[in-house]
Amino acid sequence: MRTVISKYDRLRQCRQDFEISNTTPSFSDPAISVKCRKVMDITNDKKYRYSEVDIDGSELRKLLDESMVHIHPRTFQASMTYISPFQALIFNWDNLVSAVNPCEGDGTERKDAREDLSMLLKYVRKTPELEGYFKTREMHIANKTIEFSNSWTLFALGTFAYARSFFHDM
Repeated sequence: MRTVISKYDRLRQCRQDFEISNTTPSFSDPAISVKCRKVMDITNDKKYRYSEVDIDGSELRKLLDESMVHIHPRTFQASMTYISPFQALIFNWDNLVSAVNPCEGDGTERKDAREDLSMLLKYVRKTPELEGYFKTREMHIANKTIEFSNSWTLFALGTFAYARSFFHDM
C-alpha cells in the first residue's frame, strides 16, 4: 500500500501525487495493489479536501468481490477508485473485516490480498470524514441506535430512502 498527497500543480495545470515522506512526485509501481490519496484543495495545498483509494491488485479485487454485497460484479474487473466517505466499503464493513481473517488453503497472493485489505480498512477508519463515525459505531450497534448524520451507512449505494412526518411536524 502506498499513501500519497495529491496537490494541484499550477504550472502543469493538473493534479500531481507526492509521496508523503518527500516532495518528489510519486511513480507508478505495478506491485502496489492499493494507493491511498489525500486530495488537497486547489487554491490551498495545505487544506485537505477528501480521500481516494485506488485498487489495482487483481487478487484484492477478487476478495472484495466475494466480500461485498449489492455491488455489480463488473465493478471488480478493472482497477477501481473509491472516494471518501467510501459508501460501498462502509455498507459492507463487517464482511470486509471478516475477509481479513486468513483461511486454510490461502495461497501467497490471497494472503497478500488479505494484508492489503487490512491496511485499506485501517486507512479508511482514520480518514477525517469517518473518524467520528468509527468512534461511536460500536456504541450505536450495541444500543441499536444511529445518529441522523450517519444514517447513510444503513443503505446500499444507490438506495432511495424517504421518511414520513411524525404527527405532521414537517
